[in-house]
Amino acid sequence: MELEWQQIDMQRCVAWIQLDQAKAAKAIGVPLNEDAIAVLKAQIGKHLTHVFTYKGNPVAKAGTFAWRKALKRAGIEQFRWHDLRYTWASWHVQNGSPLHILKELVGQVMR
Repeated sequence: MELEWQQIDMQRCVAWIQLDQAKAAKAIGVPLNEDAIAVLKAQIGKHLTHVFTYKGNPVAKAGTFAWRKALKRAGIEQFRWHDLRYTWASWHVQNGSPLHILKELVGQVMR
């Protein structure tokens, strides 16, 4: 949500989560795969500063009417916005991502 174009580096295939958006005390670089790059490319030109929009306005909140409507169209029941984070992390673990790398990606402080 509220991802801005200035946070995306298409050439290096990374998105930057700023300090004020991350749980950790530092900016986080999130690697982007081919699918993510394709989604981002499809958003080009829809808004001058923000990547994701709804009816021309930046998406600023999850769990909105638009989110529920999209879930209904997709036939998905009992799914929360935050479930995406769990799914993403599970896929990383299943594909062999080291846990210390995964902790960095989710913005947790390593101790």
